[in-house]
Amino acid sequence: MQRRTGTPRPKSADQGVPLSDRRFEELLKKASEFFAAEEIDPEAQKQAVIQEILAEMARYGLKVEDLM
Repeated sequence: MQRRTGTPRPKSADQGVPLSDRRFEELLKKASEFFAAEEIDPEAQKQAVIQEILAEMARYGLKVEDLM
C-alpha cells in the first residue's frame, strides 16, 4: 500500500462533490474578470478617458485655458 505525501487536496467536482449553480456562476465570473483584465489596452483606456474629459468640457463650455 502506498502512502500519500504532501498537502491533502480539497474536495472538488472531480471527487463527486457537485458545484452549485451559484458557485459555478461565481467561478465563471471571476475567470471572466481575470481574462478581461489581461486584455486591457492601456492606449484604448487613455483614449476613452480623453473622450470623457472632452465631453465634460463641452458640456460645461470649458476650454483648456480655463483649466490652467
